[in-house]
Amino acid sequence: MKCLFFIISLLSISLQAVATCSYSKTGGGAITVSFNGSVIADSTLPNGSILASARRGSVNPKTFSSCSSSDVYVVRTVPVVSPSNITKIGGKIVYETGIPGIGFQISDITLPSVNYFSPAEIDQPEIASNHYFSKASGQVMVWLVKTGPITKQKGNKTAVYFMAGPPNQTNTGASNTAELFRINVDLTNITFKETTCEISPRNGGIVKLSTIDISDLNSVAVGSAAGKSKNIILDINCPDSEINKKYVYWFSPISVASTSVNGLLLNSLPDGAQNIGIILKKNGSAIKFNDLSAYPFVSTKSQDLTLTAD
Repeated sequence: MKCLFFIISLLSISLQAVATCSYSKTGGGAITVSFNGSVIADSTLPNGSILASARRGSVNPKTFSSCSSSDVYVVRTVPVVSPSNITKIGGKIVYETGIPGIGFQISDITLPSVNYFSPAEIDQPEIASNHYFSKASGQVMVWLVKTGPITKQKGNKTAVYFMAGPPNQTNTGASNTAELFRINVDLTNITFKETTCEISPRNGGIVKLSTIDISDLNSVAVGSAAGKSKNIILDINCPDSEINKKYVYWFSPISVASTSVNGLLLNSLPDGAQNIGIILKKNGSAIKFNDLSAYPFVSTKSQDLTLTAD
């Protein structure tokens, strides 16, 4: 009887070790994200400044389902990256790249929207069944963020593995059954520049919208503007060395934005007004967040652009 119990126990342990999720027959693979332009190494920039962004498509992760209670979803890297003391997009951690002073965030590729990219949390396993998804956005966003004094040196390649499966297959980044997709962040050919055009709000970084009565808000249909818009003027100033060059500006929301509506920032304060957002527009149309090609311009000594917030 003792022998039988021992054999059954071994069988149980073995089953737990190989328990795994079911995976889609399509999807998987890898892409490489590199940075074509020069990264700003201006020593006057404060920590937490976004130095560069890259957005890529052709991201098609495997989906997964029918996971056991012990299976996890997790993002791993090779080599292992360390968290910095800086948080940025979505209030989430920036991870070190290996280049002193430069960290990175990478979006969670399993999320469905390209209106708002939410950074992945690396080495933070969660119960796999809490992270099921049926359709991903097909894109990834990588941000480079200043974490301290920058040393201008070449970087390395970091493989970012999005994984789901048993702990023994997901405890390190590896190309195995549990790998849903892999993003290779390549900083081996990174270049630097000391200066660039600067965009700054003309009247300071805090914009106070007009006061509106709660009864007026309640009379507005869901999805409609409240009619209390305010202009935000952004000044673009360029050093002489950068005049008459092709530039592009983009909008990366730091706080939570809508996943379905362009230009809509959601109130993320727990004690703030609920079911109220702020929509940002340019020339009457809602701006597109994280679109790195929608807003090109040729630089001059000084120019401005006007947004409206409602």
